[in-house]
Amino acid sequence: MLTALQKKKPPTLRRFSKMTKQMTKLDFVTVGDIERIAGHPKHVITRAIDRHGPLPAGRAGIVRIWSRDQLPEILASIERTRRKPKIEAAHKILL
Repeated sequence: MLTALQKKKPPTLRRFSKMTKQMTKLDFVTVGDIERIAGHPKHVITRAIDRHGPLPAGRAGIVRIWSRDQLPEILASIERTRRKPKIEAAHKILL
């Protein structure tokens, strides 16, 4: 005689396609997504977000997530961070 767990069918491809459609509707980005969009290294992005960027919309475990609406502000903060020349910063230290 089969138990209730053995009678249960495994998830079909149809169920997985519904799940992926629902997941694509989410309008959230992580640091990894921003890295792919902006084309800058991850450490530059995290520094820019920590220094100038918007607060995350939420968290998924330890991962910070932002809404896609915040993406222009995040990209602007990356450019603001990368625009500062290092020579100017070194010159301020010497004075």
